[in-house]
Amino acid sequence: MLSKGIVSSLHIAKVLKVTSPTLDHFVQTYEEKLLQVVALSEDQRLSETFQIKSFSQEIEMICKKLLLGRG
Repeated sequence: MLSKGIVSSLHIAKVLKVTSPTLDHFVQTYEEKLLQVVALSEDQRLSETFQIKSFSQEIEMICKKLLLGRG
């Protein structure tokens, strides 16, 4: 349920073995608030912003390129 930019940043940080406590805290807060809105809006139709999306192929490509540049 996270936006593409947030998920990408978290995954890339993990692949590169970089800590990101501020980003981790931001994501946790964002997820909690998003889940609250969805729970309170069960009988309403929500925009695509609240739909789960996967960007795994794009993220993997970015990570591979970043790792190649580190070697």
